Amino acid sequence: MFSPSVNVKGNLRRNFDFWKHIGTPSFILNVIERGYLLPFISFPEPVVFKNNRSSLSNADFVEVVIRNLVESGRVLHKRVSSRVVNPLSVSVQPNEKKKLILDLYFNKFLRKVHVKYEDWKTAMSYFAWGACMLVVSR
Repeated sequence: MFSPSVNVKGNLRRNFDFWKHIGTPSFILNVIERGYLLPFISFPEPVVFKNNRSSLSNADFVEVVIRNLVESGRVLHKRVSSRVVNPLSVSVQPNEKKKLILDLYFNKFLRKVHVKYEDWKTAMSYFAWGACMLVVSR
């Protein structure tokens, strides 16, 4: 988990010339320069959803998490009306740990990209002896 005192926002963009110099593919350069643009097939009609019951019953938790996201620069606070306002939920784990969930309504309006992963033998050719790997569980 990120520490609130560590903010890496903008590091890739500040080093854009380096990424360009080493031959980074144009798609990646575009993401660094402009951010990731969602591949919409069509745009949804304007809609505002109410937050789910779980977020209402954990309102203090939701407020703290959102405040932390805004203060860290990972979420921007805007005063303009949005085309789609997605609902929030809170998942409470058996160990009482809580997670904020943003239920994105517009996922069904996005072009779906299928990814096929290589087998483990092909993947192993990408790593040197002693390389580190990261496993992220949901």
